[in-house]
Amino acid sequence: MSKREKEHLVRVCVLGSTFTGKSCLCNRFVCNNFEWVYEPTTEVRPYRKLVNITEDEENKQYCMMLIEDLFPINHPYLQNPEQSEEAKNMSNQYDLILENRRESKKKSSEKALYKEHPIHAYVYVFDLTEKTSFDEVERVIEYIHTREEKEAGKKKSGIAVKILVGTKKDLQRNAVPSQKIEQVKKKYNLMYRKVSALENSDVKDVFLDVARIVMDSMSSGMNEDEDEDMFFGTGFWNWLGCGGRDEKNKDEDEDEEETKKCRIF
Repeated sequence: MSKREKEHLVRVCVLGSTFTGKSCLCNRFVCNNFEWVYEPTTEVRPYRKLVNITEDEENKQYCMMLIEDLFPINHPYLQNPEQSEEAKNMSNQYDLILENRRESKKKSSEKALYKEHPIHAYVYVFDLTEKTSFDEVERVIEYIHTREEKEAGKKKSGIAVKILVGTKKDLQRNAVPSQKIEQVKKKYNLMYRKVSALENSDVKDVFLDVARIVMDSMSSGMNEDEDEDMFFGTGFWNWLGCGGRDEKNKDEDEDEEETKKCRIF
């Protein structure tokens, strides 16, 4: 793949809890379709769509959006990855997403094009009618923000574009205080939109917002693809104080570990 082609490819990861409407959001944008029957997302569902980010027929600028609808961030497998091989694979994949690392190029099992590219944007999804979904995604937001701050100044410290998305605005039952949303938005420098996949309200704008910023960054040389992998630390669950990801620091700071509590969902 040429450098020119890489510059026109935008990888987006959609993160959120169960029943927040992640898949409905992706389906509405890519297929202009609303799924009435709920099917839990148990793996990464990749979507592809070629979009004109200018929406101007005379001055077109296309990019291929590779959108990953990730399994729920509160999936039971993620909280106990040792229960099965399937759980381990899911938790490892989850860590790769949050660390924004690509899988080893030595692996012959790689079959998806999007794994060759870093994540350019995160879409943080929560249900406006369910406060728990906001609390859960806020922890993920904090983790990714902390990782990027620690990597700041390094050669590979590209900062992904982020947007916070509140779904189901058509229900008009806001369980998440506006002040709380505004606080998180400002703290982590997030864009924010309220959407309705059912009514197809503001869905397209979510993805165009991030695509435009990513494309601008690419043209400025801010999000260049690199050969080496980034690595932040011990993984999301160790960061929460739950352990179970990295054995290399197992015997270090035992006193500190005894007082650390697991901030489980």
